[in-house]
Amino acid sequence: MVKNKFFLVFSAILFCLSIVIYFIIPNERKLQGTLTVMNFPVQDHNGMVVWGTIGTVFFIACLFCLASGLEKYRARSVIGVIIVFSFLPGILMDAYQETFASGVKAVSYNQEGECYFETVEEDQISGECTFVLHNRSNEEVTFEVEFIDSFYFVEENHKMVSLMNLAGPHKITLEANEKRSIRMTELLDVSKIPNHIDSGSSYGIELKLIQSNGDQVHL
Repeated sequence: MVKNKFFLVFSAILFCLSIVIYFIIPNERKLQGTLTVMNFPVQDHNGMVVWGTIGTVFFIACLFCLASGLEKYRARSVIGVIIVFSFLPGILMDAYQETFASGVKAVSYNQEGECYFETVEEDQISGECTFVLHNRSNEEVTFEVEFIDSFYFVEENHKMVSLMNLAGPHKITLEANEKRSIRMTELLDVSKIPNHIDSGSSYGIELKLIQSNGDQVHL
């Protein structure tokens, strides 16, 4: 079954390096990637993502070495590694948050938040956002939530989800291991905000969590 042990060992090394590189890439660049290959953002609105490109090359090389090192079951093994890599970063992140992470770095978000906006009267918009946060640590954590516009609105110089920040700061405290569905309803004065939307909705909203000590995460 084994054709070349060197290629198999090198494939394992490249796989581990790919995982390490994935966690080096800032989360905001992962979320805003316009071209993604195997979880790696290769390009975003700022151009090429160098670490994402390197990670992609390493992972493809990993698959090539794996296939070259095996005499049988090459296709099955390659497909298996691709499936494992699709889920492994998320599993490792959950494990990190439940063991070593603290503060906002231990807070997870399922990326299923949504916001709705509707014009109430001239220069006033009602905004409602719901999302679920989970503090995976064994300590209470307090932080501010900042709403981030998607790449499309940033590129078009429009504001939508970020309008909720007008009513901020939005401070939240999560107890140890608490998972909570959060709903925010605000009446927003947009008289001084150019290029804002009049109404609409957004799903899979992006959030930034900011702690008083300066720690922050982009989710």
